[in-house]
Amino acid sequence: MLKQRIVTAAVLLTAIVWALFLAAPWVWGVLSLVLFAAAGWEWGALLGRAGPVGGDGGAGEGADASAGSRAAIGVTAAVTVAGLAWLAWRGGFELGAGTDGTGPWLAALLVVDLLLWLGLALPAVLAAKPRGDHPAFATVAIFCLWVAVLELRLIHPVLVLSAMAIVWFADVGAYFVGRAVGRRKLAVRVSPNKSWEGAWGGLATVLVIAALAWWAWPDAPVLSNLLASRAGLSLAALALTAIVALSIVGDLYESLLKR
Repeated sequence: MLKQRIVTAAVLLTAIVWALFLAAPWVWGVLSLVLFAAAGWEWGALLGRAGPVGGDGGAGEGADASAGSRAAIGVTAAVTVAGLAWLAWRGGFELGAGTDGTGPWLAALLVVDLLLWLGLALPAVLAAKPRGDHPAFATVAIFCLWVAVLELRLIHPVLVLSAMAIVWFADVGAYFVGRAVGRRKLAVRVSPNKSWEGAWGGLATVLVIAALAWWAWPDAPVLSNLLASRAGLSLAALALTAIVALSIVGDLYESLLKR
């Protein structure tokens, strides 16, 4: 399991680094849209298969698979069309353009996405019961996240990599700390292998690495440095804690759909 994770991460990281730093900005937009559309396919399939299975035996299984395929196609198509429309409307892709001309729209999209997670995904995890399990939720959530990583790329490619690294470091820290000292279950009805110790270990990993980045390279364009310079160290730590918490909710929500 660990070897598979390492190999997958290495391959994806190579492609991401190439698209971020060596290719034109629009290449990152297209490549990331493909990756997010693939995520939409998987999410849509999970949502379709999570619905009620009609009857017994093969007929029910066939209907279940058909529902999963329809949901997967719907989410993937909607994310792709919305993404292409945003690329066409976005216009120029000059590095450093940031959110020029798109700021209000981007802010609105991210607020909507956050409210969806807090209003649908978080209650579902707490109740250990899928809620808001509709393809429209998956479509909006994935599209908003894709827009965010595209716009971060236009500000600076390191911002994208550092934003994703927060989730990676949290996941790696949680994995190793959880395996080593994990005792108290975090959400046993959703994901029995996750522990509170692992969650705290993931958060500690992120905060320590962010502190080292601030100490060693305070001017580096990484997300944690940007938060610290604009909001102060305390608020930056709170923001990183919130990001890690949301990443854990997302992980648990995925586990909930799979089960």
